[in-house]
Amino acid sequence: MVAAACPTPSAASTPPVYREVALPQGTLRYREAGEGPTLVFVHGIVANSTLWRNVIPLLCGSFHCIAPDLPLGSHAYPMRPDADQSPIGVAHLLAAFIDALDLRDVTLVGNDTGGALCQVTIARHPARIARLVLTNCDAYEAFFPWSLSPFHHGARLFGARFVDALAWALRARAAQRLFMWAVALRRMDVATLDAYFGPLLREGAPQESSLVFSPRGYFVAGRTHWAA
Repeated sequence: MVAAACPTPSAASTPPVYREVALPQGTLRYREAGEGPTLVFVHGIVANSTLWRNVIPLLCGSFHCIAPDLPLGSHAYPMRPDADQSPIGVAHLLAAFIDALDLRDVTLVGNDTGGALCQVTIARHPARIARLVLTNCDAYEAFFPWSLSPFHHGARLFGARFVDALAWALRARAAQRLFMWAVALRRMDVATLDAYFGPLLREGAPQESSLVFSPRGYFVAGRTHWAA
């Protein structure tokens, strides 16, 4: 595979170049840049590789940087109907992604719920993982963090009706900013909000793209699934 060009930090706001890989669970889109030791960046819920838009340009001069769009709400392509999208299932998907690209001696870098997924991945699929970097992320019993507890408990109590109502509310820019205020340090620009919420809200978006999971289960618009 030919290495992707490394953008300069000043080009962090330019549209990214995406690649795709077909996996048994479905197709994943990902960003790739640079050469050297491999860093795989893992985002959390209602986010995608856009999260790392300012980080990759700073590191890809020395590292092979890869950031997949995992099926956590802001991904471009639906997974197959039988794909396991529980936390453990997404960790299996991340391991399959690393295997498919034949990545070795990988450093996983996790943020938010992605940090929890990284922990599950190294526990169940350690062979290709050499190092783990955890930024602010879910850990131990803080999954989800307290700031997202209304969404967690709302989904547990009301199931698909809550998820559908949440997706409808998030069409409003004010609701998007309120949601991100609960999880982000800085105010986000419109382009970043569109990158996160656009795949979730676009016309004809797949049902499963409104995924929100919890330690006990996960929820899909129109359906509720419980993990064993």
